[in-house]
Amino acid sequence: MAQRYSKQEKAKWLDSSSKPKRRSPLRILESENSALIAENKFTLLGRVTNPQIQRPRALVEYMVQYWNLENRVIGRELGPERFFFRFETEADLQLVLKKAPYHFKKWMFILQRWEPIVSEAFPAFIPFWIKVNDIPMHHCTELTLNTIGQALGPVIDKDLSDGRIRVNINGLEPLEMKIPIRLPTGEVTTVFLEYEKLEKHCFSCFSLSHEEKACPLKPLVSNKESRIPGINQEKTLQNLEDGKRRQDARRSNWPARREEVPKSVEGPRGKEHFNSRRSDHREKSDYPSAYSHRHREPRRDFSPQDCSRRDYSRPASYNFRRDSVRSGFDLHPHDRSHPRRIACDEEIQSSSHNLVSGRRSQHLPSSRDLL
Repeated sequence: MAQRYSKQEKAKWLDSSSKPKRRSPLRILESENSALIAENKFTLLGRVTNPQIQRPRALVEYMVQYWNLENRVIGRELGPERFFFRFETEADLQLVLKKAPYHFKKWMFILQRWEPIVSEAFPAFIPFWIKVNDIPMHHCTELTLNTIGQALGPVIDKDLSDGRIRVNINGLEPLEMKIPIRLPTGEVTTVFLEYEKLEKHCFSCFSLSHEEKACPLKPLVSNKESRIPGINQEKTLQNLEDGKRRQDARRSNWPARREEVPKSVEGPRGKEHFNSRRSDHREKSDYPSAYSHRHREPRRDFSPQDCSRRDYSRPASYNFRRDSVRSGFDLHPHDRSHPRRIACDEEIQSSSHNLVSGRRSQHLPSSRDLL
């Protein structure tokens, strides 16, 4: 009879015990958090629209300096996409929101006032000023602008003189570039939306999270169709071109600034000018410097350690006091009864006593005096 194998032995299925167990949600009990809510009442929660390009930590550091609020705001990253800014006053918070929208690395980012809610879709709104083009002149009223704005999102403000509306736009969804409207007379026309301060976005689906070449909704066609860019696309391309032109201008001006250094001052490596400034600073400084004693006369102070460093081969005219002490060790290093060795020992004891008592030796006999 043929041997039968179990399902485990045949490995045709995985044992339920080997499957990873999925932990059920851990229940958090309700606690007193009113102090935390009050602490974050002046907080803005933010989100980057393109995490592959924008880094929350770098964004926080840059925007704190850009707003000039280093001592009045605290910022921190909250993962790969989110971050927050906590202000000290309501006035600083409103000032930042008033100047929105903002961008970092040429991509927009979301900045919304914090609320005690938990949602993957929070924050999401970007306050854009939108100019509505091609509205019939006899229908360009506050009601018309308000109706168009409410179709886009919550309306914050209106500017009837320029035909603009300030609307909270959902930055997680593609932007709308045009809207068909039906007039009271029954005619249907199309109005075009011009977003102010809009930076890079997809020219195909109008999303803020990727470029056109990475668009997942871009139609796959072999021949690239010619498409006329809209108002927002033209402005974005113009902004990118202006930024590149300014960057090239800064790079071209950099060598010219280096050539302004005088030839007589600039050394072979171009650092003589800075070295001269450092030397002038040292000469004027009241603090002691190692460079300020290079050209002084050698000190005649006696040190017992010099007996082990001085070479007798040097002439007696050079620091004769040290030669006289050292000569006893060179000629008779082991003879304690030699007159030169005895005189050297006496001089060492006398000089050491003078150094301890605060007096300096004025003169020591030369080698000819010891003979």
